[in-house]
Amino acid sequence: MNVKQIGHANLHIAAFNENYLLPLPNVTVKGILSANLYPELNGTYYIPSSNGFVSEIKFTGKGIILGKKNSFEAKVYDASKPNHVFFSVKGQWSDSFTITDARSGVDFEVYHLDKIDFPPLVVRPIHEQDPWESQRVWKDVVSALEEHDMATAGKCKSVLERAQRDLRAKEKLEGKKWQPRFFLPVDSDSTFDALARDFGQKLEAQRTKGVWKFDANAFQWAKRPFHENLTPFGLAEEEINEREVVIHNASKSKSSPKSSMKVYK
Repeated sequence: MNVKQIGHANLHIAAFNENYLLPLPNVTVKGILSANLYPELNGTYYIPSSNGFVSEIKFTGKGIILGKKNSFEAKVYDASKPNHVFFSVKGQWSDSFTITDARSGVDFEVYHLDKIDFPPLVVRPIHEQDPWESQRVWKDVVSALEEHDMATAGKCKSVLERAQRDLRAKEKLEGKKWQPRFFLPVDSDSTFDALARDFGQKLEAQRTKGVWKFDANAFQWAKRPFHENLTPFGLAEEEINEREVVIHNASKSKSSPKSSMKVYK
């Protein structure tokens, strides 16, 4: 199964006042026949930056006979001198990789993902989050998946998707259009133009459903709830009713031998 991604993301590092243009790599889902699914990134991508350096990354992955899964090679060089490589990286992005000083040939760091103490994700507790924040929106689906209850996960997911379709239909009937709270549609972006110029990359608004830019001012002054009494499931009262029905039906299914489902590892 192949997933072709279109578009870019602009990463701004405030501490250094630098911008990086990040592509969205294509993904292939492998291991379907062996029931051991894993993602594999494909192709060669460039990450230009406002500091004049470029990161070139080539994803290779595992072939039929040779190679290891999630393999890649990368190099960092001056945009004006592509052959003058400063650093090179080689390994597996899901396991470990080695960073080498290309000028001296000395390996100065081996990065092992399983030995890294990643900082914890700092977010509000789910019950304090806005109804539109991702963790709260998908909490029922995630909870069911953690219990290996695929049936309930599917039902909770369907409730949300159906509610979203109903909201779009209602907006169309009333002649309204959904307004994103923290993103603004733009026709062009000077940062993108400056970084993408040497790589022939273009904004493809029609293929990416628009070009969206984060509205820092709206975020700074935003107050919860972000959309008053409207939730992703409809009005607050409708959300409560929908979820109660799903939970009630799931409980009935679990108590019925005919509809129970076991997951074996």
